[in-house]
Amino acid sequence: MIMVRSTLRDWNDFLYRTVQDLELGRRLSAEDFDVALAGVRAAAHAAVDAMLRDGLWIGQSAYGYPPEADPLSQDGQRSPLVYLEAASMRIRQEAVNGSPVGPGVVGELRAGLEYIQAARGRLAVRMLNQIEVITTSPPPSPAPDEPSV
Repeated sequence: MIMVRSTLRDWNDFLYRTVQDLELGRRLSAEDFDVALAGVRAAAHAAVDAMLRDGLWIGQSAYGYPPEADPLSQDGQRSPLVYLEAASMRIRQEAVNGSPVGPGVVGELRAGLEYIQAARGRLAVRMLNQIEVITTSPPPSPAPDEPSV
């Protein structure tokens, strides 16, 4: 869960820096943006996949298991990964198009990132609650034919 928190933060920070660059009039090449995005995206998805080893599933896209099947989902809201993907594509569109980005677009991008921050906060609370459930649950009883430890 620690890796999920840190990799989602890294992805979010990358997008914040990109928006800041856009606001300052800096441009990225499509290749540079895509390489950097691929790195933070891969790390985040790997961390989320690793949680499956612990029996925890976090949705990584807008399709698949219904949100209510996700033990970390609440009120049918999607995971931050879904919002990070959408924001990444929108920010890429602006970062590589070559035209100056106006204050209205920067405001829109920043509002999207603030929404992601809120989604990350909700996920953090749910993960902490899940940790509490895991740590306070008694260990499973051994099967009748297995020796106890």
